[in-house]
Amino acid sequence: MKNILKCKGELVSVNGHNIHIYRQGDINKPKIVLMAGSATVAPIYDFKVLYEKLANDFRVIVIEKFGYGYSEIYDSPGDIDSLVSMQKQALDIIGEKGPYILMPHSMSGLEALRWKQMYSDDVSAIIGNDMATPLTYSVWTTEKVAKKVKLMKNTTKYRVSRFLCQLNNRSLTKEEIN
Repeated sequence: MKNILKCKGELVSVNGHNIHIYRQGDINKPKIVLMAGSATVAPIYDFKVLYEKLANDFRVIVIEKFGYGYSEIYDSPGDIDSLVSMQKQALDIIGEKGPYILMPHSMSGLEALRWKQMYSDDVSAIIGNDMATPLTYSVWTTEKVAKKVKLMKNTTKYRVSRFLCQLNNRSLTKEEIN
């Protein structure tokens, strides 16, 4: 099936599947990698207001993990080391080199912490954007997790339409909305 959506950034093949990366700003400026949490429908649009304000002073990079935004839906390994490794591999493929300032949102905070452990020379700072930490998850019971998963499944369609309506008047162009 032909993809009728026009990517804003570029598709990079990792493990034979396409992951979408958007870059904006001067390559010689410090690099900020915006990392999406769970249930972020389209990170390049969700973070647009933020990265447009940062792009004059930073090289902004948005990685859309598999299943997010324009990235391919792919049954990839879901363990944290694999996620971090695939993100790092995608950046290497497109020629982006650290050090990076990681800006994780929500559960990607765990990925940012693991990035620092696995690739310490490539991470100069972590700026949390409502970032989760290991302590966040240590207090969740099995029941709390099940409840949150059910809520996410039930609200996905609502979230997509609400998300587009909110951004509609704030930052997206007509082309991006369509």
